[in-house]
This record gives sequence, structure tokens and C-alpha cells, in this order.
Amino acid sequence: MIFIPEVPNNSLKSELEEIVFLAKTAVDSEAYEEELLTFEFNPPASEDEINKLEADLDIVFEEDYKDFLRFSNGAILCFNAAEFYNLDDVNSLAKQEKEDDFPKDYIILGEVVGDGEVLCYSKNNRNYISYFEGRKKAYDSLIDFLNAVIVDIKDTLSEYMHID
Repeated sequence: MIFIPEVPNNSLKSELEEIVFLAKTAVDSEAYEEELLTFEFNPPASEDEINKLEADLDIVFEEDYKDFLRFSNGAILCFNAAEFYNLDDVNSLAKQEKEDDFPKDYIILGEVVGDGEVLCYSKNNRNYISYFEGRKKAYDSLIDFLNAVIVDIKDTLSEYMHID
């Protein structure tokens, strides 16, 4: 059985409930041994941990990202659909030297698809961007990004089982 944190009553409640439902569906299926169905959740981040990251990076994240961290301080969603890094990893990556063509205002929050595409937060535009080899796709909110991930998760799960 996997650890699944309690879904908080916040701006992401609907999306997080859907992700938890899909994770439980995958875990309860006969196909769960399949690596592509892996879900992992960390315990929630504390307000102090979130505040410390913001102070270390001289940034104030959008409330929706902080709401995700209040649910899980890092997570793997259906193996390679998306991975959110924990706060220590976000902090560490933000302080590393970036490739010359990588936008300097981007903070890497995780991975998408597992092929080198990353989910970023733009300090300048205050939005979320998936970035891969110079190509960018902007999301107005973390909700928009999570809804796209939920579609990907459903597509993956439907290859192994029937989902409602």
C-alpha cells in the first residue's frame, strides 16, 4: 500500500481528489506491478518549510503551488506523467548553474513525461511553464497543469484497466 496524504480543503481540492482516486484505482488494480502505474506521495510541507524556500529564493509562489505542497512535499504521479520535486530539490536546482539557453527567471518545480521536459515557475510572469529543448507551454495556473496531467494519467491507466 502507498502513503496518500489527506486532501486539504484548498484551491486544488477537486484536482487532488481526482489524482488520489486515480492513484487508489491504480494501486488496487491487478496491473499495479507495472512500473508505469507508480504513484508516490511525500508528507505535506509545513508553512515554515514553504516560507523558508520562498525566503531562500527571494520569491513568493502562487497560492496554488503552496496548496500542492500542503498536500505533498513532492510526488510522482503515474510514473512519468509528472513528478513534483520536494522543497529541498527545488531549492538546490534553483541555485545550480543553468544552461545558457534556459530562462534565468525559471524555477524548476518538477518533471513532465520523464523525457527531460520540466515544469517551471516564472518569477517574472508568475505562471507555470513546461519547458523542453527551448519549447515552452504556459499554463495560467497549477490547476490547468494538473488537469492536463490528469488526462495523461487517465490515458495511461486506461491501457491497463477500466476507469470511471
